[in-house]
Amino acid sequence: MAFSWFSGKGKEKNAGILFEISSSGVGASIVVFETGIKPTVVFQFRQTFPVESRLDNRKFLPTMTEALSVTVGEIAAKGLIRLESYAGRKIPIKRIMCVFSSPWDVSTTRALHFKFEQSFVISPTFLNDVIAYEGRNFLAAVSKSNKDAGERKHILAERDILKTAVNGYPVRYPTGRQADDFEMTLFLSALPQALNRSVERICQRQFPDSVIELYSATGVYFSVLRRMVPDERSFIITHIGGETTDVSVVKDNAITETISFPLGRNFVIRRLMEEISGITPSVALSMINVHQSGDAAPRMSQKLQSVLSQVEADWVGLFADSMHDFAKDFFLPTRVFVLAGDNAAGTFADLITKQTLPVRGHGTPPIVAEAVKPELFHNTITCAAGEECDPFLSAEILFLNLQSAEQKVYFERRGKIEAKT
Repeated sequence: MAFSWFSGKGKEKNAGILFEISSSGVGASIVVFETGIKPTVVFQFRQTFPVESRLDNRKFLPTMTEALSVTVGEIAAKGLIRLESYAGRKIPIKRIMCVFSSPWDVSTTRALHFKFEQSFVISPTFLNDVIAYEGRNFLAAVSKSNKDAGERKHILAERDILKTAVNGYPVRYPTGRQADDFEMTLFLSALPQALNRSVERICQRQFPDSVIELYSATGVYFSVLRRMVPDERSFIITHIGGETTDVSVVKDNAITETISFPLGRNFVIRRLMEEISGITPSVALSMINVHQSGDAAPRMSQKLQSVLSQVEADWVGLFADSMHDFAKDFFLPTRVFVLAGDNAAGTFADLITKQTLPVRGHGTPPIVAEAVKPELFHNTITCAAGEECDPFLSAEILFLNLQSAEQKVYFERRGKIEAKT
């Protein structure tokens, strides 16, 4: 169940911690929410995973828990001091929000259609029963697909109603309506139980009284972009992490499908290590940075450019493959939003825009990609001490702070539905 971050009256300040847990590391921020004022980030920190020469999935969970422990320690040692300094008093941390992207979370979208022999009043109980049934089936399918993995037990992280229609007409809030025909698009996400227990144990060690909320990055970024670009009912979200890329298609204001492929930013470093023997991941990263700044020697710059060009071609090829898979079922949107952190988002957005993807067909508008940059959030979030806000964490903060009546009523409705679970 999601809780309101605006439980206080008047100008009372509420503080929360947000964690972004991806395939490249753990990001965190302490945020102060105050009614009528933009949220303020008073502390942010990011602990990246070390890049190994060979990717070993068995090390992922231990690496993540270690990074999360370091991050929580930084928050306790430095972040809380900044929070108290900003607020002028101690503010308890009541909420902790954790957003997971692949490979941690698994998500699906279910398009459901019900026809009733007799008119039926849509009730919270009916919606709750449908969500519970679909949730059980989803968890069973996830467990079956992970039968060869060490961790088969999963828990539901999100159960979100994306849109509904009664008797063929879209409605925001269907409860209490008489229906002969009912449609509902449901977004579900799941996390390994071992992961959830590790996160709870680490967070509650420092913040035992906090409520921990779990979210899928796919759902969070969709919700935020849907409100940042309200005129775009259909678009593509591309989230590029350290080891994976998640591509989601949004059609008519609902996530229709998400595909992940195992090629992220760290692939560039590994490819360079293969081409130049004897260098470490840190040296490879340094060489890339020097090349991008234009300070590399001509011979080395030529070598690096050759490697980078091949990496770009490999990534674009997998992105095009995902577009082919999507295009089998529906016509693709033309606008792509890219989240990748640092300066990589612009690079990948340019790659997508410059490529002629054959799935578009002759005479159709080209796909145009744009990076989701920190400045997009300047009007909605304040970053203390003049720092640049992390784009991933900014999206999560905006997700929490959405002030629209639709979002507030939706969470109230979801609370009523889940209260019967």
